[in-house]
Parts: sequence; C-alpha cells; structure tokens
Amino acid sequence: MRMTTDKIVDAAFILLKKDGLNKLSMRTLAKELNVKAASLYYHISNKTELMGLIADRICGKLKFEYETDSPKKKMTEIFLDYRASLLRVNDAPEIFSKSIPNTPNRIHLIHLIFDCLKDMGIAEENIVTAGNLLNNYVLSFVSDEHFFTSQAESDEESGMHFLTNGLPFHQNFDEQFKYGLAVVLEGLETVR
Repeated sequence: MRMTTDKIVDAAFILLKKDGLNKLSMRTLAKELNVKAASLYYHISNKTELMGLIADRICGKLKFEYETDSPKKKMTEIFLDYRASLLRVNDAPEIFSKSIPNTPNRIHLIHLIFDCLKDMGIAEENIVTAGNLLNNYVLSFVSDEHFFTSQAESDEESGMHFLTNGLPFHQNFDEQFKYGLAVVLEGLETVR
C-alpha cells in the first residue's frame, strides 16, 4: 500500500472515533496503518501538524456557501455548520485548540468569518478579537456539549444524577447554542 498524507489522516479519524485524542500518537497511527512510525514522518512532521490536517479536514466538511445577504444571519449559518462539523469528531475542540490554523480550509473559514464581521460593521482593529471570541465560543460550547452528553449517559447507566442536582440545566443543546451565539453577535453589533 502506497502511503499518502490522506491515508494517514483517514487512519487518524478511525483512531479518534475508537479511542479519542489521548490515545492518538504517531506510534498508534503507524500500528493502525501497519507501517513503522518513522515512515509517517516522511509525510507528517509531528502530531501538531497531524492535528492541523485533521482540523482542516473537519473544516472541509463545511458548506462554505450560505444563502443570505444578512451578515448576521450568515454568521449564524456558518457557526451552526461549524458546530455540526465539530460534533462529528471526538475531541475536535481540543484538536483545534492545539493546532495552527494555517491550512487551506481553516484559512478559508477564517476569511469568511472576517468578511462577515467587516460587513457587520466591526472595526478593522477589532476583527481578529471578534473572530477569536466567536471561535472560542463554539469550541467551548462543543467541548461542554460532549462532556455533558457523555456525563448524562454515564449518569443514566450508574443511576446517579450529576446534571439534575437542583441545577436549571437544559439539554436542548441546539437551542442553547443558538441563544449563546445570538448573545455574542448582538454584543458585537452593539460594541463595534
């Protein structure tokens, strides 16, 4: 079998689904591909680069075409799409946090977001901060969503009720994500 970067990334997705990011290493990846770890380094220099390629593939699943002229509505569609793409991959928020956004699909997403922010009237000097705020919101939300969903499943299995311990916790993640996103976008429009 001829080794390619795409095959390595495909194998990484298999391992992420099976075991999560903590167990993903160049050694486990080589074992999955039935090659020596050293042969992977010809294609990918280290785990940080691998995570960047995984993040790029996740971003590659976004539509990148959104049918609205309203920058705020477009931002909502982008971030709903982004969240959905992140939710499909174990540990996606951590992968994004530990990788450099210098790959084609991530750069495309960043430019799309920055263009929307400009169209919303955000001052040029605040574009990067506003973009980071939105990105951190979605990554944090998805991380919490993964945690609370797995915790709820664990609670059901064990009979314990960590999530319902008198807290006003609502598990409608779709609605809560839209609410938080609306709050951030309204705030950005208010303080440009």
